[in-house]
Amino acid sequence: MNWLRARMKLLKLWLIAGGPKVAALGYFSVLLAALALQSWPGFQYAEWKLYDQSLKILRSVTHQPVANDVVIIAADEASFRAFDEPFALWHKRLGALVDAMNAAQPAVVGMDIVLPAKSFDSVVPGIDRELMVPLLRARGKLNLVVAQTLDDNLQPRPIFPGFVALIGQQQLASGLVCFDEDSVVRRVMSAQCGDASAGAHRGLAQRMAAILKAPERGTGLIDFRTGDPFSTISMSQVLMWQAEGNTQKLRETFGGKAVLVGVVLPLEDRLRVPVALYAAEPGNTRIPGVMLHAQILRSIMNNGYIQVVPRWFISAFTALACLCWCG
Repeated sequence: MNWLRARMKLLKLWLIAGGPKVAALGYFSVLLAALALQSWPGFQYAEWKLYDQSLKILRSVTHQPVANDVVIIAADEASFRAFDEPFALWHKRLGALVDAMNAAQPAVVGMDIVLPAKSFDSVVPGIDRELMVPLLRARGKLNLVVAQTLDDNLQPRPIFPGFVALIGQQQLASGLVCFDEDSVVRRVMSAQCGDASAGAHRGLAQRMAAILKAPERGTGLIDFRTGDPFSTISMSQVLMWQAEGNTQKLRETFGGKAVLVGVVLPLEDRLRVPVALYAAEPGNTRIPGVMLHAQILRSIMNNGYIQVVPRWFISAFTALACLCWCG
């Protein structure tokens, strides 16, 4: 290392001694090398890892709790054990959940469970009615937003028209998320992530935030510094309160709050994020997707997204830093 430093020092002295033209040539050579290094994929990967570590430190040092946090209802292992039907036929369970939320009167409910694309009445007669009737009862009384994914042609995957008629087309939202090159989710979905319709088709959290009258946040990085790790309430527990007619408990738990419903299983719908957010799994940065939507909603309702420094600013700062070559 000492030999290399000596050689670099001699090279710098030679370039400066050679006159302004030679010194300028040396400066621009170093600048071009620095800019080329920044565009190297390995440099970007290292930058993201450094960013993730800084988030963990900031989260521990400048922790920002949330006063009125998002409540998560989990379709978890306890729910799958309690319900006899396969997941695709949970119409009755989802209908009972809609009735429970209608009784609890939360500020908004986001359902990160994709509803069927077709009727299942031919399989189980009357099954569609078990969800449609609760949706009809809740219409105009419950702020319900339902996630929608993409089909094989990268178009919004259709939902059974009977359900859409009761929910409202404007209450459908994108359940997609944006992955960086290392398969970690750090930013909100936008055209920069390959979703050209992101502006027209709002994400689940953005649609919920609009109902809550939150300011428009645009795009940026999700603020993972905000809030405590998420705990969940089992869907089976919520439906038990509903079956018992325990409206008081439902209102105490969900009344006036933002609620998200989604699958929380060890191996289903897991996403990598910079920090651990699931209270039951400390240290695990692979979290259920519903918790990512909840963190996006936290970002919107609090400090907004973390804004990325413009590329021109980085280049200008690099050019300034490279002046150190000239002493």
